[in-house]
Amino acid sequence: MIGQQFGRLTVIKIDGRDDKRNLWLECQCTCGKTKRVRLDNLRNGKTQSCGCFGREQRSRGSARRASERSRARYGKLSLPVAEATVYKALAKRGK
Repeated sequence: MIGQQFGRLTVIKIDGRDDKRNLWLECQCTCGKTKRVRLDNLRNGKTQSCGCFGREQRSRGSARRASERSRARYGKLSLPVAEATVYKALAKRGK
């Protein structure tokens, strides 16, 4: 069990059982942080990192959305947002 890897987490020690007899493990993430996790959550894939993976995904998503917000698309036409606002207004008036 010790040394086994689950996603980004590597088991470094067995941390005991809780009141419900769940086995807890101390794991080291690839980012360097340690995390205490239940064995069943590691085995079923519910826990795969210390939380760093989710933070990375969210930051990538917000960067992608920010770049999408800075330019508006109309078919093949791509305009900066300020010009896109004018384009929408003209389109509404039928010009």
